[in-house]
Amino acid sequence: MNGTLCGDSLACNGQDVCMSGVCAPGTALDCNDSNACTTDSCVEPGSCAHMGVADCCNVDGDCDDGDLCTADTCSGPGGTCGASPITDCCVSDVDCVFANLGTTETCNLTTNRCERGAVSNCCVSDADCGDANVCT
Repeated sequence: MNGTLCGDSLACNGQDVCMSGVCAPGTALDCNDSNACTTDSCVEPGSCAHMGVADCCNVDGDCDDGDLCTADTCSGPGGTCGASPITDCCVSDVDCVFANLGTTETCNLTTNRCERGAVSNCCVSDADCGDANVCT
């Protein structure tokens, strides 16, 4: 009889109803989680699965390349991550090399910023020094 419930024992295609002697599928289970970074599907016996899409991001917070010296950004919902270098960022003194003979360069590990300090008794040209050798 039309309109009576019947069943194909599949919950994902909705509650089946008898129509003209045939068991017709009802409204399928909606598994959309509105997250552009998941692939949504119905898994019998009627539950939803949301599998993450590799390298996908929705907001900047989803992106972290593990490098303290890059600014990580997301291109937008369902997008990809990108990273750009942070000027004067460091993780060790080796990262702080400047072409100025009159300064020392060190990495402040609290701020991850290069800091410059003056070398005591240093001159910047041979003529400025008593022994004609720069910074000796």
